Formats: sequence, C-alpha cells, structure tokens
Amino acid sequence: MNPLSLFKAWLLDVPTARDYKLAWGHWSTFEGSIAGRYISYSVVGGGAPRELSTRTPQLMLTIVGAKEEGVSTIQGLAESILAYAEQIPPQCAIVAVNPLGDIIGPMTTSGGRPLLTLTLQMIL
Repeated sequence: MNPLSLFKAWLLDVPTARDYKLAWGHWSTFEGSIAGRYISYSVVGGGAPRELSTRTPQLMLTIVGAKEEGVSTIQGLAESILAYAEQIPPQCAIVAVNPLGDIIGPMTTSGGRPLLTLTLQMIL
C-alpha cells in the first residue's frame, strides 16, 4: 500500500471523519455541495529517502464544514485527529503520525463555510 493510501485508511479510523468526504488535493463548492463537509489532504513536504517504505511525508489537511455550520463541529474533528495522532497507529506500516504545529484557523470562506487546516507528518 502506498503512503497516501495508508494515510487515508488512518484518517478514516478517526471518530467522525467518515462524516466528511475526502478529497485529494482540493475541494470545490458548487450549489449542490454547500451542505457537504470535506477533508482535503495534500503532500506539502517530507523526508528525502527515495525508498517508499522510509519516507516521512508531511500532509496538510484542510477541513471544510457545511455552509452555515458552526466552527465547533470542524474544531472538534481537528482535535480528534490530533488526539488520535497521539496513539500508536493500528496499521503496521505506519510507525507514527505526528502533528507539525497547531490547528490553523478557523476561517470562514466567502460562501459562509468554516475552514481550518493542520499539518501532520507520517513516519513509515
């Protein structure tokens, strides 16, 4: 399994994360999606080894709530992700998932959606 597939499986183990649509690299808003919640994730850095099994990818998560939804909902998910990162990952291929900094935000999009980001490093 590649690192991004491992991370996606790890993320979906976080309580309430399954209530969000996962989007690799971006999310977009259109009229039919304003009630949806998203977690967009992308690689923003990482370790230099070329060997897949020893890489340490850094991933930025952007958590986007539904339009007019309170910030507390996405804040709770972000805190759950950070708390889950403190545990030993159940997947054997992941040694650890470490937060790099704190939660950034919250912000509100021009369309009225709450948004925040956090960055994690996955140790394989």
